[in-house]
Amino acid sequence: MGLVLIYRSSRIINFAQVEIGGLAATVAQVMVRGWHQSYFLAVPIGIAVAVATGALVDAIVVRRLFNAPRLILTVATIGVLQILGAAEIRIPTLVSKNLAGLHTFKTPFNTHFTVGPIVFSGDHVLVMIVVPLVLLGLAWFFSRSDIGIAVRAAADSNERALLLGIPVRRLSLITWMLAAGLSGVASILSVPILGTDLGVIAGPVALLPPLAAAVIARMESLPMAVAAGLAIGVFQQAVFWSYPRSSTVDTGLFVIILAALLLQRRRVARVDDAGLGGYVAVRDVRPIPAVLRNLPEVRWGRTGLLAAVSAVVVLVPFLVSNSRVIVFTDVALYGIIAISLVVLTGWAGQISLGQFAFVGLGAAVSASLLVNAGADFLVALLAATLVGAVTAVVVGIPALRIQGLFLAVATLAFAVPVSTYVLNSRYFPTLNPSQAQFRRPLLLERFNLDNPLTFYFVCVGALLVSIALARNFRRSRAGRSVLAVRDNERGAAAYAISPVRAKLTAFALSGALAGFAGAFYAVSLRGVPFNGFDPLLSVEVLIAAVLGGLGSIPGAILGAACYEGAQYFLTGAGRLLATGGGVLVVLMFLPGGLGEVMYNVRDRLLRLAAARRGLSVPSLAEHAEFEDEENAEGAAEIGTASPPPEITEERPTGPLIVSCENVDASYGQIQVLFGVHLEVQQGEMLALLGTNGAGKSTVLRVVAGLLRPQKGRVIFEGEDITDLDPVERVKRGLITVPGGRGVFGSLTVAENLRLAGWLAKGDTAFIENARARVFELFPALERRLSAKASDLSGGEQQMLTLAQALLCKPRLLLIDELSLGLAPTVVDTLIDVVRQINADGTSVVVVEQSVNVATGIATRAEFMEKGQVRFSGPTAELAARPDLLRSVFLSQAKIKVPARAAPERVSPNGHARLEVSGISRRFAGVVAVDAVDLRVEEGQILGIIGSNGAGKTTLFDLCSGFLAADTGHVLLEGRDVTELGAAGRADRGIGRSFQDARLFPSMTVTETIATALERHVDVREPTACMFRVGAVVESEGRVADRVEELLETMGLQRYRDAFVSELSTGTRRIVELACAIAHEPRVLLLDEPSSGIAQRETEALAELLLQLRETTGASLAVIEHDIPMVTSIADELVCLHLGRVIARGDAAEVLENPEVVSSYLGTSELAIERSGSGGQRRRQTRR
Repeated sequence: MGLVLIYRSSRIINFAQVEIGGLAATVAQVMVRGWHQSYFLAVPIGIAVAVATGALVDAIVVRRLFNAPRLILTVATIGVLQILGAAEIRIPTLVSKNLAGLHTFKTPFNTHFTVGPIVFSGDHVLVMIVVPLVLLGLAWFFSRSDIGIAVRAAADSNERALLLGIPVRRLSLITWMLAAGLSGVASILSVPILGTDLGVIAGPVALLPPLAAAVIARMESLPMAVAAGLAIGVFQQAVFWSYPRSSTVDTGLFVIILAALLLQRRRVARVDDAGLGGYVAVRDVRPIPAVLRNLPEVRWGRTGLLAAVSAVVVLVPFLVSNSRVIVFTDVALYGIIAISLVVLTGWAGQISLGQFAFVGLGAAVSASLLVNAGADFLVALLAATLVGAVTAVVVGIPALRIQGLFLAVATLAFAVPVSTYVLNSRYFPTLNPSQAQFRRPLLLERFNLDNPLTFYFVCVGALLVSIALARNFRRSRAGRSVLAVRDNERGAAAYAISPVRAKLTAFALSGALAGFAGAFYAVSLRGVPFNGFDPLLSVEVLIAAVLGGLGSIPGAILGAACYEGAQYFLTGAGRLLATGGGVLVVLMFLPGGLGEVMYNVRDRLLRLAAARRGLSVPSLAEHAEFEDEENAEGAAEIGTASPPPEITEERPTGPLIVSCENVDASYGQIQVLFGVHLEVQQGEMLALLGTNGAGKSTVLRVVAGLLRPQKGRVIFEGEDITDLDPVERVKRGLITVPGGRGVFGSLTVAENLRLAGWLAKGDTAFIENARARVFELFPALERRLSAKASDLSGGEQQMLTLAQALLCKPRLLLIDELSLGLAPTVVDTLIDVVRQINADGTSVVVVEQSVNVATGIATRAEFMEKGQVRFSGPTAELAARPDLLRSVFLSQAKIKVPARAAPERVSPNGHARLEVSGISRRFAGVVAVDAVDLRVEEGQILGIIGSNGAGKTTLFDLCSGFLAADTGHVLLEGRDVTELGAAGRADRGIGRSFQDARLFPSMTVTETIATALERHVDVREPTACMFRVGAVVESEGRVADRVEELLETMGLQRYRDAFVSELSTGTRRIVELACAIAHEPRVLLLDEPSSGIAQRETEALAELLLQLRETTGASLAVIEHDIPMVTSIADELVCLHLGRVIARGDAAEVLENPEVVSSYLGTSELAIERSGSGGQRRRQTRR
């Protein structure tokens, strides 16, 4: 239950769960048997130790890594496991060196009764009483209590919970204390029944049964976890009864976990996750910018560093003893295994806790061939490599069924029986020849591997081969595919990359490298010794890789060297304490590992070289330089269409509710706000506008307390609140409505509203009145109180987010992107609500992309560009400033249109590129798409409009293969593609863009565009990529040439080495268009391409989409809420409502349809005309 509790609250697997209980049981046992204290005193103290340990873990580790990706926090719990293991070893020795007398630990209850042949003692009775009570208590806690519901909410979004005044840090503390207490209770109750070995840590083996139960429960259902745990306990005892060997139980548990993963299908909701790598922390190492790569000082620096490392590797072994040479040999082999983890965890984002199992299998196979078949070492090496690859794929397949960290569970479950059963000569003597039988072989009949120096240099050579293969893999389409799937699974599939194939490729390469190392381990260990590949070694090698940094091969090797050094000089509890503490220190202060330090030094030296030569290198800048005025040599003039306008200021004269004074703010090393000065009057509604990437949302984050400014102050009602946390600001009435979906998707609407009143829990009258007002303003929410928030439409979710703000007693309301991705009728409703809130005396700041909308709701505006306020004054004056309201990004991208005649207007009876017939889809009984028929003609641009929740995005998911249809067919150029998945349809010519334009955050712009060329890559074979055969070199050369062409065409040279995560939304849209051109689809499905970009950018986007159609020859289907934009480009409009087509035809015809007006458009010109000048239709400019 503790594992499930932590997973539900933090979305991590707590690998220290068993050790926390083990520490509690050790303390209780020592008190009773060693110090002769009362059982009734020792048990509460033991449980208190567990609870205190949970509190310490939360305060020291979890709080520091609170906002870190889940992968990092999961690995941190492994460090905690080792520290607690050291304590378990040390504590009993404080009482006695002879631990034999401490082992007996029984409850004082002497009751006995029998059921058939089974005898139940007081120990069993106590368990039968306590466990159901605990389960009932937890069920009530999560479903009925405010704290339990808040814990579930924080698991969805810590940040959103903070913005409602929920003390997330305190909830985290309660959760960890509760889970630790459960672990303590379980361990203390189980010791009298199962026994224990004091002075020995439980390790991964003890974690396997509870993990198996948790996996069966999908890490979610507490009752299912308890039932599964009981069943597994019965299974263990039954197996022990018939086969009294622990290895049989280990194998059975592995089979159970595999079956649980294979039989569980991924759940699909109407608003499903985007398949993103939310658990992943690792960003690839930034490449040396092209402008610096060939500088003499850079070339000589790289050459000098390589020469120095080579000298150390070659010369030092001649200066030390053979015992030290053996240590260096182990470092080389550890390095190979660490590289395998870089591939699997660093690049593919999957944790393996069983890597040494693949090493052990490789060792066993090679040793068996060498001893029993007299095979040549190279043959044994190849066999070990193949066995590692195949086994890794087989073990990895079940973990593909469920997103998250389940490969870690599968590999751990595999590692235990491999160690206790498969690599046990008692069961498989042929596979595990004894050390007496083994003779170290000759390599190439010349090099005697019995010589320590010879063997060392052979292992170094193997390490170099591994480095070369891994580097080749990473620099090819195979490596790009793996990273793309890690970052954005749906986005990768949209470019014809199969997520399953990419993941299995990473599994295979990782397993192959581990098996490859295993062959050398067999030589080093002279066979396969008993317990030579303990599961704990898999944990240790992961720690070594994390210490060095999973983002780079050199970093991982450095970590392996440091870890192996600690292993050599330290033993026992000291070793566990040093390694566990080391990984925690690195994760808390250097999340990128030691490699991060190494590459930070490199980047600093590169900046010095660039400054010395007067070169502008934005990707290495320590502030947001991508949109600066000056251009790098040869770079495109992105963001410099005209000089920055003069600053215009007309400050408010009335009393202020909030002000920012000279605020500087940064994300990491990238500074985004520069001396921002912003003031809001009491009772005012202020519009905050600006170019994409200007820092508007960052200003709101600073005011809300989510981002601490580096410089400046935030004053709220005369009080300096710069140092206050978000919860304290919410208590004062400073409330934020975040952009996009700001609800807790796993909670019901009623639970979302309940949590919004967290700070007013004692004021029943206010809560009742506020809820009544919410239902008056948003009657749709009252009808859907029992529905999960994730099942609401986008408009309903935005209504719920605004409703939550009303329950927080706002004095100042900060609204980020009010109209983002919403239908005109919803925008009209929200505008009316915001006006009422403002009329009631609440000050409002609205971040808005549409100047038209902002002009209609606010009398004063602030306009930002490049992290500074450029205008402050009446909104009407801003609307008349073309020098400010200009397209900074999209107007500068020019798609080269081939010289060919423009197509005539498309006939509705022409050749269909994409045809959808009778397609339907339901979610939990709710009809999302209902028997829709759709045709996209050759050369046509089809506009699709409709209310939020009408089924537009679901229809695109059905067309592009991300969802399977309940009924109907999808035809692409006459061929039925209904049975193909998303990647298969993309390979046939269906292109897809997504509303958030996320792309691949940890990849550079260059690599992102290269990834989009997947369907045009000539050589895709991963093995050929690893060995970089001539065909691969030629293929990658053609890819590089095409990428260069697109960078130049789209004006993206300046961004070539920038990570996508560093770009503004406007720039990401350009990259997305470049990817669309690279993909060359026959049909391109664009889901709200104007979402999140400024109004003038939207107006420029329309022309770019027309150019895109002419360049690629693709037909376009465009979902859009910006009516002026979509009508300016569409040949035909289709309107959906409640999953059905209610109108289609010419734009004027559809927009005048009474059903379209009532269900979607409404009558507000302000909500409809978000771009353009007064709603003028520009259809005459289409061709």
